[in-house]
Amino acid sequence: PPDKIRFPAETLRTVAAWLHTHEGGGSKANAASKELPPCVLFFSVDGVLAKRAKSNAGAESNAAGLEAVPSAFGVDENCIRELARVVEESGAELVLTASWRGSEEAKAAFGAVLGARGLFSSRAVTMNDLPGGLASQILHFTGQAAIDRWAVVDADEFDLFGGKNLNELSMMQTVLQARCMRTDAATGLDAATADELIKILTTEEEDD
Repeated sequence: PPDKIRFPAETLRTVAAWLHTHEGGGSKANAASKELPPCVLFFSVDGVLAKRAKSNAGAESNAAGLEAVPSAFGVDENCIRELARVVEESGAELVLTASWRGSEEAKAAFGAVLGARGLFSSRAVTMNDLPGGLASQILHFTGQAAIDRWAVVDADEFDLFGGKNLNELSMMQTVLQARCMRTDAATGLDAATADELIKILTTEEEDD
C-alpha cells in the first residue's frame, strides 16, 4: 500500500489557525460571518488558480473524460492572493468543483498547497452523475447544506450545464448562472473577478 501522505508541521498549524478563525477567533472573516449567514465559494483550479494557455484549457480531465490527478497544480500566486482576499472579506467556505475532486490523493495534495498559503478547503461537490452537469452538482450541495449565500468561479471554457444552451436552463440553473463568475483560463482569477465574487457573497438577499 502507498505511504500515508505526510503534511509539514507549518501546514498543519495554518489549518488549525484557519479553523480557530472560522469557529470564533475574531478575524475580519469571522466578523463578516456574524453579520450574514454562512456562505460558500464553489471554485475550480484549472484556469482559475492555475493559468492555462487556451490550447491547454480543460487539462483537468483526460481525453476519455476520466478524472485526472494532476502531478503539479502550478497555482499562480497572484490568483491565490485574490482567492484569499475573497475569503477574508466574505468569510466564505471554499468548496472544490475540480473534475479530479473524486481523488482523495489529489484533494489531500491540493489541500497542502492551500494550507501553505493560509487557505483551507475540506469539502467538494458530489461526483454523482446528475442531469445538468456540474451546475446540478453544485445546486445539489446548496440544497443539502441549506446555503443561501454562494457564488461560483470557473474558467470560461468549461461547460457547467451539461451541454444545455442558456435558454434551456431551469430556474435554479439560471440563478446559478447569475452567481457564476467566469475567468479567462490564460489569466486566472484577477482583482476585478474577485471584487464581483465579494459583492455576490456579501449581499444579503431580501425575503419575499
